[in-house]
Amino acid sequence: MSRLKVITNVMDKVAGRVDDFTLDQTEKAELLKEMNEAQMKINEIEAGKGGILTRWRPFLGWVLCTAFAYHYIFQPFLLFIMAAKGVVIELPSFDMNTMTTLLFGLLGMSGMRSWEKVKGRA
Repeated sequence: MSRLKVITNVMDKVAGRVDDFTLDQTEKAELLKEMNEAQMKINEIEAGKGGILTRWRPFLGWVLCTAFAYHYIFQPFLLFIMAAKGVVIELPSFDMNTMTTLLFGLLGMSGMRSWEKVKGRA
């Protein structure tokens, strides 16, 4: 079953109930169970695939950590060493606001994933 079909099925089942705030506990439990089963199907489909789909998060983490280390460790150190030798150079700099947002978001997601593994929910 493709991801689109799974998502469409879940949306069809959920769409009629979203505005209904008077669901009793059994209906809420049934809805949650359906959503969890649909997510498990999506996870199985994604886990069966290899390649970049499973490796994008570690790659992005390494790229962002390398940029973070360059900006806060290597660039100031290189500027200091070059200034001590009497050479004035201008090293490239970049917008750290966006990178910091991405890095902290990625670290937060991996922290939640680790928490899920510890709790046995992953």
